[in-house]
Amino acid sequence: MARQAFVNPITGRPRRAPKRERSKNSRWMHLGAQEVTARKIIQDMVARYTVSATNNMFLSGYALALRSTFIGPMPVAMQQAIDYLLARANFYNHRASRYTLIDHYLYDIPLTEWLYTREQTQRMYVRLHTIRDDRTAIKMTSFTIAQLHELFRQFGLRQYLIAQNADQLRIGTNTFRNGREN
Repeated sequence: MARQAFVNPITGRPRRAPKRERSKNSRWMHLGAQEVTARKIIQDMVARYTVSATNNMFLSGYALALRSTFIGPMPVAMQQAIDYLLARANFYNHRASRYTLIDHYLYDIPLTEWLYTREQTQRMYVRLHTIRDDRTAIKMTSFTIAQLHELFRQFGLRQYLIAQNADQLRIGTNTFRNGREN
């Protein structure tokens, strides 16, 4: 069973995690090594801008406290420093929120995707006449449809099925579950 997903504290949505930390059934919605590195870079940028915004807010608050102690006219240089610090704090805060949104859009799992079934698909019962085109046949078997029909005829599989009193040819995958071949 897969681990519980990490939850984004800002949005409350499940987070994407590295594939190595997930079960096989949920790996399709999680991240490979390259995406993990990109996410780390984005989160480092968010942390850097958040710290810068906090520092500038602290310094501007300190300057405002100093200004309140003045009696009389305020020095122009102090007002310019306060305005500069507040503008920088606003800039860093804006950047941090933009990178947080990028992180949210790229690495939070949408609820529709999270609720979508993560189970393996059902077994396909493929028949020669249901294969759409040669491209699909080649992708599935490395043979064209005409070649598959010829193999069916050359190996006498129709006579084999009649002799076995069966309507389908079961082909094993050489993997076993509960003592039986899949």
